[in-house]
Amino acid sequence: MKKIITVIIFALLCASLSAKECCKNPDTGLSLDETSGVYSIKGKGGIIPLGDIKDALTFMRTANKCFTQELLKNTFDVGDQKFTVHSDDEGLYITKVGMGIIKIRPCDTLQFNVWLASRVAKNKAEKLWNEIKR
Repeated sequence: MKKIITVIIFALLCASLSAKECCKNPDTGLSLDETSGVYSIKGKGGIIPLGDIKDALTFMRTANKCFTQELLKNTFDVGDQKFTVHSDDEGLYITKVGMGIIKIRPCDTLQFNVWLASRVAKNKAEKLWNEIKR
């Protein structure tokens, strides 16, 4: 089932749908994009689909935890994707296993996590406001 969902996500990403850029980090050039409710990290080296907002938040929180604890060579899963923590001269970064082109830095995950958390809070506030207005 997960493989079918992954294929659908990749098909949606490859289709000529317009992706909405949610948040961009000008220092690294990476951006958090949303296409039909599917969040992804986009950079010069390609696109890493994260899934829905819940999966994207899980990735950001797990990445921040790995950066904070400096868990080098640590591999973690988000959905059916694997990510690994590495280090270079510029500091720690995360890459998707099998796709080491895009380096996700701590500044990226912090910025994207704040944006996603604010989106969740906004959605909850809108639902609450709609209930109050009834």
